Amino acid sequence: MRHFYWFCFLFFGFVLQAQVKIGSNPQLLSPSAVLELESTNKGFFPPRLTTVQRDSIATPGVQNLGLEGLTIYNLSNHCLEIWIGRIWKSMCEDTCTGPPAPPAQLSGPSEPIAGGQAAYSVSNIGLTNAQWTLPSNWTLLSGQTTPTILVQVGSDTGQVSVSDKNSCGVGLASQISVNPCTYPGQRSGCPAVHPSAIRQANPQISDGVYWIQAANNGPAIQAYCRFNYLDGGDWVLMLKVFNQGDMPSGSVRWTDTLMHNASDFNLNSGNWSKYATWNRFPFTRLAMEMRQGGQSKVPPIQIYNTARTFAQAIALAGGANAPNNLNTTVRCDATDPAIPPGSRYWNLPMKAGTAFSNANGQEQFIQSYGIGMWAFNSANSNSGEGFANTGRAGAWIGCPLDDNSNSFNQPSNAGSDSGFGFGTSAGNPAKTTSCGYSEWNLGSSTNTLPGYVWLR
Repeated sequence: MRHFYWFCFLFFGFVLQAQVKIGSNPQLLSPSAVLELESTNKGFFPPRLTTVQRDSIATPGVQNLGLEGLTIYNLSNHCLEIWIGRIWKSMCEDTCTGPPAPPAQLSGPSEPIAGGQAAYSVSNIGLTNAQWTLPSNWTLLSGQTTPTILVQVGSDTGQVSVSDKNSCGVGLASQISVNPCTYPGQRSGCPAVHPSAIRQANPQISDGVYWIQAANNGPAIQAYCRFNYLDGGDWVLMLKVFNQGDMPSGSVRWTDTLMHNASDFNLNSGNWSKYATWNRFPFTRLAMEMRQGGQSKVPPIQIYNTARTFAQAIALAGGANAPNNLNTTVRCDATDPAIPPGSRYWNLPMKAGTAFSNANGQEQFIQSYGIGMWAFNSANSNSGEGFANTGRAGAWIGCPLDDNSNSFNQPSNAGSDSGFGFGTSAGNPAKTTSCGYSEWNLGSSTNTLPGYVWLR
């Protein structure tokens, strides 16, 4: 009973005074203090937390405004810190001069692929307290407080932003607006590395115009893509011609890098087009689609061991001087299907469609097959059938023709005077066409139009 009275005395004494003093001279209370500590040989020992532990505390200033002033000792930076309602203020810092400046310009894709990953960064290498925000259904994978983050891209549009923070508060943000693509190639900001990447992401995709990442990481280009075509691959269109005079052998467009009607992707428009894929799409396979009698016919696909753009192949063949150089360095390395020795243009093993009709000229045998293929010594006029002509027999894409047989990948026979493919030329009399075959001793070329050149 005596202990109970003593407890009541102490309890009601503290309540009445509403003050507590711990340590020396407990009878001397500061009238303005609720709690007073006094000692000449001991110190105050507040809760000690690392920064990680501190940040796991439920945000005091948001969930309970009454906890503003919460105090800890930070073991990570060895300082006493107080929650001031927005941030933890360190008692070790100099006088605050204001929130930090916005971070440097934010870089990263503005049109990433939904469902994929993307990285965003600023150049502030010393930034250690970055505050990143993302669109609602995006996920931060790593780097929350660092200059670079990795995210899982969601479908929501919005902004990726980052700001810096100090004891004075959070500074203004650097930001980038984002609009995710649903599949690669949909827009210029999310180009596909190859048409196959488009079909892989969307197996039900339809043929049409898509954005492709240009060669050497240059600007993205638009390309007409044809999926699951010929050998089951995914191809891009490089050239379409409709008339004999669109791209005859003497046209300067075979050796320059200028585009023509490059935004016309209507395959049946009747207007010839030379596309950006000519200069920007490295390929290892080339297909010639030639129409005859209303039917599509594709002779053996050209296969190359080295990937290069068509412009690079033309330059390697000699450019504008290729017909005079009689260059055979761009012969294809193989064909699909293989071309047997002694093949004529009208009995070639076809990749698609039926055989070409026999024009009954004197030169029918397939010679050296590839790009910039010209005969060794055959010459004719620089004008044929009213169109510009190279003055040599052969083709810019295809091969010369001769009256003697040849084996695949061998130089053309010296007496070749005819041509087969795209941009062909022949003599006696001089003749040329954009797409078809021109034979020695016949009065005119055989046109196989329209014609389309595909790459992959």
